[in-house]
Amino acid sequence: MLVAQLTTTQPGRRFFHPGDDGGSMSEKELFGLLLVAIAILMAVTGFVLVLN
Repeated sequence: MLVAQLTTTQPGRRFFHPGDDGGSMSEKELFGLLLVAIAILMAVTGFVLVLN
């Protein structure tokens, strides 16, 4: 379900239309990827802490 949400958001659509408005879109894309990376890192860290 999470993967489906990530692929249907704007950054995912931009890969199919690289010629859209490039400047503002790439900043949002990088920010979104950063948020996703932080969320995954927090989830993994919490999972490890629970296991220990």
